[in-house]
Order: sequence, then structure tokens, then C-alpha cells
Amino acid sequence: MKRVLIVDDYEVNLYLLRTVLQGHDFVVDEAHDGEEALARARQSIPDLVISDLLMPAMDGYSLLREWRADARLRDVPFIVYTATYSEPQDRKLALTLGADAYLLKSTEPAELIARIREVLASATRAAEPAGEQGAESDSQMKQYSEVLIRKLEHKMLQVQGANCELQTANLRLQQLSQRLLEVQEAERAEIARELHDEIGQALTAIKLNAQWLSRRVTGPESVKLADCIKLADGALTQVRSRTLELRPPQLDQLGLTAALRDLTERMAGSAGLESQFIAESEDVAPGYAQATAAFRVAQEALTNVVRHAGATQVVVEVSRHDRELVVVVRDDGRAFDFDAARARAIKGGSMGLLGMQERVNLAGGRLLVDSQPGKGTRVEAGFPIDPSSGSIE
Repeated sequence: MKRVLIVDDYEVNLYLLRTVLQGHDFVVDEAHDGEEALARARQSIPDLVISDLLMPAMDGYSLLREWRADARLRDVPFIVYTATYSEPQDRKLALTLGADAYLLKSTEPAELIARIREVLASATRAAEPAGEQGAESDSQMKQYSEVLIRKLEHKMLQVQGANCELQTANLRLQQLSQRLLEVQEAERAEIARELHDEIGQALTAIKLNAQWLSRRVTGPESVKLADCIKLADGALTQVRSRTLELRPPQLDQLGLTAALRDLTERMAGSAGLESQFIAESEDVAPGYAQATAAFRVAQEALTNVVRHAGATQVVVEVSRHDRELVVVVRDDGRAFDFDAARARAIKGGSMGLLGMQERVNLAGGRLLVDSQPGKGTRVEAGFPIDPSSGSIE
């Protein structure tokens, strides 16, 4: 059986060609670029080589020149098999360099096998006259340079076009993400208002009526009323808690600093953590998007501290440095691998870290997470401040 060396840098192309050849009783060896192909061929000379042209390390044209310059390999048939080099100049150069056939990857399997058998059947080559090699070599190098430059220019245009499309797609994705966050916050605010104004007021009315009845009823019935009052109190507490989680009124009415102070005290208190809130000034007036992003980052960071860190204390800081508002959440708990956690999130795990990063990016800010064993975790989010207005851009 004939042994064929196939050369291509794409595994799927190697697989397809290998499958066709093995189905027609050829023994197949593989290489991923010209350098690897030469090394394999010099170890064990094949009966035929089929090579792509556009490859890293050493392209197909360079491989063909080296192949024909090698005394042990020059008589081995060489078939060019390409998808990107399809111009007449490309074919002419390959044949000039010594290719026995020039086939496109769109060639049907039956035709491909027929051409391979044809090349193998007429594989005898005559040596070139020594006096002509120099002139032909110069001509070949000129053709090679022209083809390579044209192909590189074409690839650069393709890359530029792809980059433009990618930038446009990224911009649309950012706009969509921003819109989704805006809609999410609006829905949260609406649900928070409904909980507070409708369900909260209804529960308050039930509690007041039960208290009024309890003052006028004695015996076993008074115990039932006391239970009702207790249940109403518990439900009101849950409603208030959910309202604050959805959209705390302090954030819209009193500002970011007040909202963060209340968030820190409330979450740390419920978890039994020692807490400290540090703010240089209460007079910080960020834009809606930045204030929301800063609050949500702190909220997510505090949630991670409460649920996962095993910390005993947490510190939240709000400050201004140069032209930037900075919010920091740090704890003394267990450290974690930020890169590994982000990788898990990308694969479908918890979206907390990705959510923080996305919010900060859309608000024009930056996010730093530093987590070290024995030192706890420090989450820092910074947002640019417009120096002319004193507010966040």
C-alpha cells in the first residue's frame, strides 16, 4: 500500500482527508506545518505528499521549495491541496516550484482519488539543467513574494473587516446589557414600591385590626389573635427586607453613601459580623447608573462575605481619589481564587463575579479583586468623576 503524508494546520481538514485516503487503502501520516512535514519525511520517505499552502511555521510554498531541493525527497510526488489560494497566479507558482498537481479543497472525493492515482502513476521526474536553476529560482522567488504579499493584503482586509464587525457586535452587546440592567432596576423599583405600598400597607392594616380585636377579646380567641399579630409582624419584616434588597429607598432619596451605610449595618448585623463603614463625605452625587452599579457591587461583595468567606469582620469604604469615586469592601475571611471563580462563572456557575464586572464596565469604571490566604478579600470598584460638575460621569 502507498503511504501518503498529509500536511494541514487544521485538525478537521486532516481528519476529512485521512478518512478519504484510508477508505481507498492508503496508509496515512500527518503533519501540521511544513517544518514538521520535512522532519517526518526525512525519517521515513513517503510515496506522496499532499499539502495545504496557508500554514504557520513553514507554508506550503516554502515546503515545496525545500522538498524539491532535498536530494532524497525531490522525486516524491507533491500535490498542493488548498482552499484559500485559488487564483491563477497561485496555481502557476505552485506548478513552477515543482508541484505535480494543484487541487482545491472543494474537489469531490472521487475526483481527488483519481488525481492522486494519476500522479502516482506518472511520478518519474527529470532533473533540471544546472545552468537554468539560478534564473528560475529568482523568477520563482519573485512570484512567491507577489503571491504572498497579495495573500497577506487580502488577509489584512479580512481581519480589519472582522475587527469592525466585532467592535460593532460588542457595542450592540454593551447597549443591550445596559438596557437589560436598566429594565431590571426599573422592575426591581416597581416591585419594591408594590411590596411597600400595597402588601406592606395591607399587612399593617391586618395587624392593627388584630391588635384592636385583641384588646376586646378574652379567652382562647385572644391567643389566636396574638398568633395572627405575630405572623403579621414576621411578614412585614420580610416585606421590608425584600424591599431593601430590590431597591432601597435610601439610594434614590438620600444618596449612595446613606444607602451603603444602611446596607453594611443591615447585612453585617444579620450575619453577626463586626462591621465598619468609612465615608469621607456624605455629599457624593453620582449619576443613576454609577450609583446603582456601585451599590450592587457592594451588595454582591457583602453577600459573598456573609455566605462564603467565614469572616468575623467586614469594612466598607467610600472615598474620592483624584477624579474617581472608589467603593471598597474588605473582610478577614477565607481567600478564594478569583480567576478560577470567574472561569466557573463563564462555564455556567454563579454569575456574581461576572455580574459585578459587567456592571462596572457598563458604568465606565474598573473592578479589582484581591484575595490572599491569611489576608481575606478586598473588592474595589472605581468610577470616573467629572471634575467640572463634581459628579460621576
